Amino acid sequence: WNATYFRPACMQLQDKFAEHDRLKLASKLFPEDENPLRFSEDCLYLNVYAPDGDPPDDGWPVMVWFHPGDFNVGAASLWDASVFAVKQKIIVVVPSYRLDIFGFFTTLDGHAPGNWGLLDQVAALDWVRNQIKEFGGKPET
Repeated sequence: WNATYFRPACMQLQDKFAEHDRLKLASKLFPEDENPLRFSEDCLYLNVYAPDGDPPDDGWPVMVWFHPGDFNVGAASLWDASVFAVKQKIIVVVPSYRLDIFGFFTTLDGHAPGNWGLLDQVAALDWVRNQIKEFGGKPET
């Protein structure tokens, strides 16, 4: 994997993005052509922040944090948990998940049941349980 840059954020409606306070601030910090947030349907990634040094014998505690945004807007890359991970001596995982109509569209008839965004979150938790040991974490925390 290439961990030198953040992957694109999940697709979302730009007018809702501009209304959210934290995201509005982020968009003002960067000129349009330098905005670090890019959007793509290929967006299901996790950011893993781990403390420096060797983990304890039983591993670092693990915290999974899902970004806010009312299931409509947001991006895992807006939340840098590196300092928190180092200071608290825990591993922090910040997953992306599908938003708005890409994550919660439904036809209400069973053909498109919706809640894909929540299923993305469940898949992220499964990944953490199965893989976090490779990062020095305790899967059972």
